[in-house]
Amino acid sequence: MAITWLASYPKSGNTWTRAFLTAYRQGAADINALDGGGLITSRHMFDDYMGVASSELTFEELLRLRSDFHRQLASTVLAPWFAKTHDAFQQSGDGRALFPAEASAGCIYIVRNPLDVAISYAHHEGRSIDWSIARMADPDARLAWWRQGVSSSLPEALSSWSGHVTSWLDQTLVPVHCVSYETMVQDPGTAFTGVLRFAGLEVEAERLGAALAASRFDVLRDQESAAGFREKTQISPSFFRQGRAGGWRDVLTRDQVARIVESHGSVMARLGYLDEARSFLDHP
Repeated sequence: MAITWLASYPKSGNTWTRAFLTAYRQGAADINALDGGGLITSRHMFDDYMGVASSELTFEELLRLRSDFHRQLASTVLAPWFAKTHDAFQQSGDGRALFPAEASAGCIYIVRNPLDVAISYAHHEGRSIDWSIARMADPDARLAWWRQGVSSSLPEALSSWSGHVTSWLDQTLVPVHCVSYETMVQDPGTAFTGVLRFAGLEVEAERLGAALAASRFDVLRDQESAAGFREKTQISPSFFRQGRAGGWRDVLTRDQVARIVESHGSVMARLGYLDEARSFLDHP
């Protein structure tokens, strides 16, 4: 069969999307048992499937073998099968796509205004907003790639925010359905109906309403408060923070907005995020 990728830059709504899909398919959404979790980046699972010690491989060698791993995994699952990823879309030096067309049913790409991402990402990492702004501008940024020691997760090539977005939206090997975090906040029924249809799931009004209720941001946040969330970093005070769009206006300085626009203005314009940022800079 094939995998439907749930791809996004960090803190853009990937976990929220997984919570909705889990609630729609299972009738409830336990945040510690969501569909599409970290299986494809599990170092233990990769090593077992591929019969190698991933810790001994270079990043390029891992990229080639992860492509093969995705093919093998896709052959064992029943559609629709969802898998979360923060990897940018990329190809190895020998031309192998990390997300091969033959292993991919499609990609649901979740995008969020980088002005809001900068705040949420800083909170998630327990860092300053200036750190997250610099991180989002780094084309060589990676997740779980350390000079010393290894993580339980395989490293992911994050790229910059703009590089991540365009890597998925501009590639032609895997069909993409792009949904914005802002639409998920303002009109979740429309946003998630589009997600279901792209994934080939029948849209049933009663199930849709129940899943929307079960995956409301305040419901997920209450679950985290009561039982914790195993995907939260140890340094972050919480994973589910506010779940709103446009909060950047109350937090970012003019200089911070200007730096984000300088790094990502062309992609922000493409996605409809630039005008509001320009207005803020022109009329603070």
